[in-house]
Amino acid sequence: MFDLKEFLTRAVNARISDKMKGKNQHPESYFRLRNEIEDKVISETDFYTLFENVPLSEIENQTLDPKTLMLIVIEALKQYADNGEELYPKCLLLQNIYLSLKETLSSEIPNYPQEDGFIEYLKTKQHRIDLESARITGSICPFCESTDVKSFGANWKCRKCGREFRKHRKKEED
Repeated sequence: MFDLKEFLTRAVNARISDKMKGKNQHPESYFRLRNEIEDKVISETDFYTLFENVPLSEIENQTLDPKTLMLIVIEALKQYADNGEELYPKCLLLQNIYLSLKETLSSEIPNYPQEDGFIEYLKTKQHRIDLESARITGSICPFCESTDVKSFGANWKCRKCGREFRKHRKKEED
Protein backbone atom coordinates (compact mmCIF):
# COMPACT_ATOMS: atom_id res chain seq x y z
CA MET A 1 0.00 0.00 0.00
CA PHE A 2 1.23 3.46 -0.91
CA ASP A 3 1.67 5.80 2.07
CA LEU A 4 2.20 9.43 1.12
CA LYS A 5 3.15 10.37 4.68
CA GLU A 6 5.93 7.76 4.69
CA PHE A 7 7.07 8.88 1.22
CA LEU A 8 7.38 12.51 2.41
CA THR A 9 9.13 11.54 5.63
CA ARG A 10 11.73 9.51 3.74
CA ALA A 11 12.25 12.28 1.18
CA VAL A 12 12.70 14.93 3.88
CA ASN A 13 15.00 12.73 5.98
CA ALA A 14 17.17 12.08 2.92
CA ARG A 15 17.78 15.82 2.61
CA ILE A 16 18.76 16.39 6.23
CA SER A 17 22.39 15.57 6.81
CA ASP A 18 23.55 13.40 9.71
CA LYS A 19 25.38 16.42 11.03
CA MET A 20 22.15 18.42 11.11
CA LYS A 21 20.25 15.54 12.74
CA GLY A 22 22.87 15.28 15.49
CA LYS A 23 23.11 18.99 16.17
CA ASN A 24 21.86 20.08 19.56
CA GLN A 25 19.72 22.86 18.25
CA HIS A 26 16.46 24.25 19.48
CA PRO A 27 13.54 21.97 18.49
CA GLU A 28 11.69 24.89 16.88
CA SER A 29 14.63 25.49 14.51
CA TYR A 30 14.80 21.83 13.59
CA PHE A 31 11.08 21.58 12.85
CA ARG A 32 11.14 24.85 10.91
CA LEU A 33 13.95 23.36 8.80
CA ARG A 34 11.94 20.15 8.30
CA ASN A 35 8.91 22.18 7.18
CA GLU A 36 11.01 24.18 4.71
CA ILE A 37 12.50 21.00 3.28
CA GLU A 38 9.07 19.35 3.12
CA ASP A 39 7.70 22.34 1.14
CA LYS A 40 10.64 22.06 -1.24
CA VAL A 41 10.14 18.30 -1.68
CA ILE A 42 6.45 18.89 -2.43
CA SER A 43 7.20 21.57 -5.03
CA GLU A 44 9.91 19.45 -6.72
CA THR A 45 8.14 16.08 -6.75
CA ASP A 46 6.43 14.82 -9.89
CA PHE A 47 3.17 13.73 -8.25
CA TYR A 48 1.60 13.10 -11.64
CA THR A 49 4.03 10.23 -12.29
CA LEU A 50 3.90 9.11 -8.67
CA PHE A 51 0.09 8.90 -8.66
CA GLU A 52 0.00 7.16 -12.04
CA ASN A 53 1.42 4.06 -10.32
CA VAL A 54 -0.98 4.17 -7.35
CA PRO A 55 -4.55 2.77 -7.35
CA LEU A 56 -7.36 5.31 -6.88
CA SER A 57 -8.40 3.82 -3.54
CA GLU A 58 -4.92 4.35 -2.10
CA ILE A 59 -4.88 8.00 -3.16
CA GLU A 60 -8.15 8.61 -1.31
CA ASN A 61 -7.05 6.98 1.95
CA GLN A 62 -4.04 9.07 2.94
CA THR A 63 -3.43 10.05 6.57
CA LEU A 64 -1.54 13.30 6.05
CA ASP A 65 -2.20 16.61 7.72
CA PRO A 66 -4.91 18.34 5.60
CA LYS A 67 -2.71 21.36 4.81
CA THR A 68 0.16 19.18 3.58
CA LEU A 69 -2.19 16.96 1.60
CA MET A 70 -3.73 20.07 0.05
CA LEU A 71 -0.31 21.25 -1.18
CA ILE A 72 0.36 17.84 -2.72
CA VAL A 73 -3.05 17.64 -4.36
CA ILE A 74 -2.64 21.15 -5.81
CA GLU A 75 0.76 20.23 -7.31
CA ALA A 76 -0.67 17.02 -8.79
CA LEU A 77 -3.71 18.81 -10.23
CA LYS A 78 -1.49 21.40 -11.90
CA GLN A 79 0.55 18.63 -13.51
CA TYR A 80 -2.60 16.87 -14.77
CA ALA A 81 -3.92 20.17 -16.18
CA ASP A 82 -0.59 20.96 -17.86
CA ASN A 83 -0.70 17.52 -19.51
CA GLY A 84 -4.25 18.15 -20.74
CA GLU A 85 -5.63 15.32 -18.61
CA GLU A 86 -8.09 17.24 -16.46
CA LEU A 87 -10.88 14.74 -17.28
CA TYR A 88 -8.89 11.60 -16.39
CA PRO A 89 -10.26 9.55 -13.46
CA LYS A 90 -7.29 10.23 -11.18
CA CYS A 91 -7.48 13.95 -11.87
CA LEU A 92 -11.22 13.99 -11.15
CA LEU A 93 -10.59 12.08 -7.91
CA LEU A 94 -7.88 14.56 -6.93
CA GLN A 95 -10.24 17.43 -7.71
CA ASN A 96 -12.83 15.91 -5.37
CA ILE A 97 -10.18 15.51 -2.66
CA TYR A 98 -9.15 19.13 -3.29
CA LEU A 99 -12.74 20.38 -2.87
CA SER A 100 -13.19 18.33 0.30
CA LEU A 101 -9.92 19.63 1.76
CA LYS A 102 -10.86 23.17 0.73
CA GLU A 103 -14.10 22.88 2.66
CA THR A 104 -12.26 21.56 5.71
CA LEU A 105 -9.53 24.19 5.58
CA SER A 106 -11.88 27.10 4.92
CA SER A 107 -13.56 26.39 8.26
CA GLU A 108 -10.15 26.33 10.02
CA ILE A 109 -8.39 29.23 8.29
CA PRO A 110 -9.92 32.71 8.29
CA ASN A 111 -10.21 34.40 4.86
CA TYR A 112 -9.42 31.18 3.01
CA PRO A 113 -10.00 31.76 -0.74
CA GLN A 114 -13.47 30.65 -1.81
CA GLU A 115 -12.86 30.22 -5.54
CA ASP A 116 -11.92 26.86 -7.01
CA GLY A 117 -8.21 27.26 -7.67
CA PHE A 118 -8.13 24.31 -10.08
CA ILE A 119 -10.77 25.90 -12.32
CA GLU A 120 -8.88 29.20 -12.17
CA TYR A 121 -5.65 27.38 -13.13
CA LEU A 122 -7.41 25.75 -16.09
CA LYS A 123 -8.68 29.17 -17.24
CA THR A 124 -5.11 30.51 -17.40
CA LYS A 125 -3.72 27.52 -19.29
CA GLN A 126 -3.73 29.21 -22.71
CA HIS A 127 -2.03 32.29 -21.26
CA ARG A 128 0.77 30.14 -19.80
CA ILE A 129 1.17 28.39 -23.17
CA ASP A 130 1.37 31.77 -24.93
CA LEU A 131 4.06 32.96 -22.48
CA GLU A 132 6.10 29.78 -22.98
CA SER A 133 6.02 30.18 -26.76
CA ALA A 134 6.40 33.97 -26.85
CA ARG A 135 9.89 33.84 -28.36
CA ILE A 136 8.64 31.53 -31.13
CA THR A 137 5.29 33.12 -31.98
CA GLY A 138 5.71 36.74 -30.87
CA SER A 139 2.08 36.64 -29.75
CA ILE A 140 2.78 38.13 -26.31
CA CYS A 141 5.55 40.11 -24.62
CA PRO A 142 7.17 38.01 -21.86
CA PHE A 143 7.96 41.19 -19.90
CA CYS A 144 4.69 43.17 -19.79
CA GLU A 145 2.38 40.53 -21.34
CA SER A 146 1.11 42.93 -23.99
CA THR A 147 -0.08 41.43 -27.26
CA ASP A 148 1.15 44.44 -29.23
CA VAL A 149 4.35 42.72 -30.45
CA LYS A 150 5.93 43.10 -33.88
CA SER A 151 8.80 41.44 -35.70
CA PHE A 152 12.01 43.48 -35.56
CA GLY A 153 14.76 41.67 -37.48
CA ALA A 154 16.13 38.79 -35.39
CA ASN A 155 14.06 39.98 -32.43
CA TRP A 156 10.50 40.64 -31.40
CA LYS A 157 9.72 44.16 -30.16
CA CYS A 158 6.92 45.08 -27.79
CA ARG A 159 5.27 48.35 -28.72
CA LYS A 160 3.90 48.83 -25.22
CA CYS A 161 7.05 48.51 -23.07
CA GLY A 162 9.60 48.97 -25.87
CA ARG A 163 11.63 45.89 -24.90
CA GLU A 164 13.05 43.50 -27.42
CA PHE A 165 13.46 39.76 -27.07
CA ARG A 166 15.22 37.31 -29.33
CA LYS A 167 13.26 35.16 -31.73
CA HIS A 168 13.57 31.41 -31.36
CA ARG A 169 12.71 28.81 -33.93
CA LYS A 170 10.23 26.09 -33.12
CA LYS A 171 12.01 22.99 -31.83
CA GLU A 172 11.78 20.02 -34.14
CA GLU A 173 9.94 17.05 -32.61
CA ASP A 174 11.89 13.76 -32.62
